[in-house]
Order: sequence, then structure tokens, then C-alpha cells
Amino acid sequence: MNTHGAVNVRQPHWDGVSRELTFGDRLVKRFSRPAPSQERMLIEFEEAGWPSAIDDPLPLIAGVSPKRRLKTAIRHLNSCQASRTIVFHGNGNGCGIRWELA
Repeated sequence: MNTHGAVNVRQPHWDGVSRELTFGDRLVKRFSRPAPSQERMLIEFEEAGWPSAIDDPLPLIAGVSPKRRLKTAIRHLNSCQASRTIVFHGNGNGCGIRWELA
């Protein structure tokens, strides 16, 4: 948000209360049930001010490949979007996530 409380329309916005990802006035994705990995990534992007990329924010899970876990979470984040406005990708080394406009 800017200093006047308006959402910056040039970047996405994650609202953890309504559990909605928007871009400007366009709904990108709404979560009707918990999706901890996807929501963790969106929280990190929102808290960082939506840089083009962030490091993998997901916690390690014993016996689960971090790269595979991240790839799966990114695939789910891209699925079931209300409007295909944003696309999420791995950063190429399995240790981060980036976003871009579709």
C-alpha cells in the first residue's frame, strides 16, 4: 500500500484475512480452504513488497525434497486462478520463486 492506504496497482496484493490474491481490481486467486505452502509464499511476497523473486520460504520437511516441495507448491499456486494475471516460476536453482505478469 502507498502512504494514502491505496493498493499499488502495479504489483499484486495478498490479503491474508480474505485469503485473496489480487492485481489492481482483478481477483487472481481466492482460497476457500487452507493451503499453507501457497499462502506462506504469498505472505513472504507481500511482506517483502513484491520483489520479482524471493528465496524459498517453505519449512524443511523430513524425507521430502525441498526442490520437489517448492515445485509442487508453485504448480498449485498457478492452478485454479480466477484470472490468469500472474504466473509464478521457480528461479532455476530450486531455491526460490519469482513472479511475472501473464
